[in-house]
Amino acid sequence: MLIIRPFIAYEHGIYLDILLTYYDLHRSLMYKIAQSPVQFQWKKGVVMPYAYIYSPISGVITGYLNYCICPCNFCTGCGSEHVKCCVRAPECNWTSPVDIAGMGPDIYLFVNSYVQSVRTYLRYFCCDGQNNDYSRVVIVELFSEPNANGYIGRVKYGHVGNPTVEDNRIYNLWPYYTLKLGTILMSQYGRCYTGPHIHLEVNSNNNAQSLVCCCTNVSAKTTAIYKIYF
Repeated sequence: MLIIRPFIAYEHGIYLDILLTYYDLHRSLMYKIAQSPVQFQWKKGVVMPYAYIYSPISGVITGYLNYCICPCNFCTGCGSEHVKCCVRAPECNWTSPVDIAGMGPDIYLFVNSYVQSVRTYLRYFCCDGQNNDYSRVVIVELFSEPNANGYIGRVKYGHVGNPTVEDNRIYNLWPYYTLKLGTILMSQYGRCYTGPHIHLEVNSNNNAQSLVCCCTNVSAKTTAIYKIYF
């Protein structure tokens, strides 16, 4: 028997009080999740949960689908097409590239409580693909359950210096839903890296929505960059 009783509405979704009771021939088990912060999106009569990825640093959006060239009156940018962090075709099927200019100094993964765990990978897909800080990306796979269960999607962080996560490592995020990834690079690297910033991309089977516009200010941990339905 499954009883789902609405508890209270709030800004980004609904808190639900979920009481799940299961009986079989030999025993009975009761599971109760009281006032669990489960976020949902209603779509054509179907309840869809979603995950938020917040800005990893405070700064200003200088690149979206195009480079911004601020001031700019177009949300997607006024310059040329924004180059993705990829050196080979398999790495280029990501979407919604975003540049955030800022001094950091630290780069963090900030997510809402629906992301319970992540798996991180260290690769060299940016710039010229060389084995250095400027080319380094941290790929973060998001999961809705602990220990990398319940796949949601992936977020790519480009130009990450001094990485503080390991390659192919699982991190459970409860209770803080925060993970330090590395640091902002301060010097330049040719035309690829002209000043301190972080590059983001998302990959989630077309279920992601970008929530930013060019030349707008963002705050670490509070400004949502992507929203992923799953």
